[in-house]
Amino acid sequence: IGYNGSELIAFGGVWAGGQVTATTFAWDGSTWQPRSTGPSPRAFTSVAFLPRRGRLVLFGGWDGSQDLGGTWEHARSAWTERQLAPAPQSRSSHRMAAAGDGLLVLFGGQTVSGGPRNDAWIYDGDKWAQASQTGDVPSPRWSFAMARSNGPCEVMIHGGKDGTQALSDTYVGRVTPCISAAATDGGPSETSAKVP
Repeated sequence: IGYNGSELIAFGGVWAGGQVTATTFAWDGSTWQPRSTGPSPRAFTSVAFLPRRGRLVLFGGWDGSQDLGGTWEHARSAWTERQLAPAPQSRSSHRMAAAGDGLLVLFGGQTVSGGPRNDAWIYDGDKWAQASQTGDVPSPRWSFAMARSNGPCEVMIHGGKDGTQALSDTYVGRVTPCISAAATDGGPSETSAKVP
């Protein structure tokens, strides 16, 4: 579920019985209303609102047999696929969050063939760029919590799973430059610190 600038949007998931769906619903304040179709059936995606573009962004997921890539944006009751390269590797159970009004951070997740990940990608509404991470970088993980933090261009990551254990650690990451990834010559970076 995510906010697209005017309404809450729910997409995809797994129905009882294990069927992966591509259904889109919007919350009108009292009931869920069906909306137009968009991405192929998938579950374990991540969505986040990108304020600068006024759009809900969806990346990746799992279709019941394989991890998926693909960047989709939802605005004005319709999904639009963005054909972008480079882009993050196909994955599921990753997370995205806004870091300031102009950037989204995608972190971690898992792949069917490669296990948990701890790479970070920055989306500025026009392109993806892999972030160069410094500091105390979170270990590879999936199914964690991630949200915009209080500081400018900061996101917070907490917990998750790494394939052998449940995690309970917390990190704060800061994206630089803060306004737009497009404004950098060397690409965006993220500096992380473990929170005691």
